[in-house]
This record gives sequence, C-alpha cells and structure tokens, in this order.
Amino acid sequence: MRGFARSLKQGAIAGVVIGVVAALALGAYLMVAGAATVSDPTKIVVVFAMAREDGAPVAHTIAVVRPGAAGGGREYYMADASATVSVPGVSDSQLAEAYAYGGAEGVAAAHDGGSLRRGTAWIDVPPAVWERLVRAGVDVTLTEGFDVYDGERFMEFPPGAQRVPAGNLRGLANGLAYLPFEERRTVREALADASMAALTTGAKVPAGVATNLSPTAWQAFVSGWKNHPKE
Repeated sequence: MRGFARSLKQGAIAGVVIGVVAALALGAYLMVAGAATVSDPTKIVVVFAMAREDGAPVAHTIAVVRPGAAGGGREYYMADASATVSVPGVSDSQLAEAYAYGGAEGVAAAHDGGSLRRGTAWIDVPPAVWERLVRAGVDVTLTEGFDVYDGERFMEFPPGAQRVPAGNLRGLANGLAYLPFEERRTVREALADASMAALTTGAKVPAGVATNLSPTAWQAFVSGWKNHPKE
C-alpha cells in the first residue's frame, strides 16, 4: 500500500512538473507569436504568388499599402517585381524571386532593404489561393494578344477587353512578360485591384492566406481598403 501511495505521490509530482514545463513552453510560444504579430502597421506588403513557366513560385503581383490612422486613408502602389534586391545568403536577385526565400515575409524584407523593419506587415497569397479568390475571373484589356504555355497546356489571350477565368490566371501572369512595359503595368494593376477586392471581402483572413497582421489590424486593413479606394 505504501508503494502504491508513493507511486501516486511521485506521479502527482511528475504531473505538476510536466504541467509547469508545458505552461512555460506555451507561454514562451505565445510571447514569440505575439512579438511577431504587427498590430499597428506602417506598411503592408501584399504578395500574390504564381508559378512561373518552369514551376517555381514567385511574387507576381506585389501591392504595397501604407495605412493611415485607424485604417483610414492610405496609399497603394505596385512594387516593381523585377527590381534588383538583396536577399540574405543569396546573390543579388529580383524582388519577385525573393518569394522562394521566405514567402511574402522574404519579399517584404527584401523590399525593406534586406531585413524586415519594425511596423512592416506582410500578406502571403499562394498561387492556388489566388486562383480561388478570383474564381469569378478577372477583367483585363489587352492591346496586344499573345499565346502562352503554362507547363500543361497552351492558352490564347486575344487583344481587347475580356474576362480571364481563374484557371487561366497562371497563363496570363506568365504571358505579361511578352507585353510592352506600360501595358504590362496596366494589366498588373487591374489584376491587383481585382485580387485585393477579393482578398478583403470578409472580416477574417481567408483560408490559405498567411499574414503577420493581428486580427484587429486585419480588420482595419479590410475596412481601410473598402472605404478608401486606390489613390
């Protein structure tokens, strides 16, 4: 009986120790998670990623939002995905290619000059999620048509106004490289406008989207986007 009682006592002590260690570990995790969350962003880098023709994912469309007070007025501009940036541990690379070294967080860090600055937030929309968000299609106008192979099939994009179905988004994204700079920029902006509108339809972060914005900051971002159109 004494042995049984001793075992119970030792088991209880072990349980308390394990519980304390688990609580400390959980507390440490929450502190790390809390430290990585941005509640009052000064800049939000929104990355819509797409696979290139060779299958490698890159940051195709990069929207940089500068929120105002309490999610009010804001600036929004398109970052140049072809700009040369510094990626830690890698030779000079294009901003789009920084996605392979840390997703949207890596792109945001590269946009900040090599390391993530205080107040910089990021939103990562992977290829499959991007296609799901714009499942109704994207309206664009092309002055020049082009054909493209996305690794699986050929797609034709004729000149003129058209609604591109979500299934052809990869082809459109890769085909933009064949257009003149100004038209490429115009179509990319149309993609960004449609994609940002789809991203901000709900108060919660869409499934599959990653971000370091706090829930409150996300709601302010959505509210600011809806109430203050692109300048």
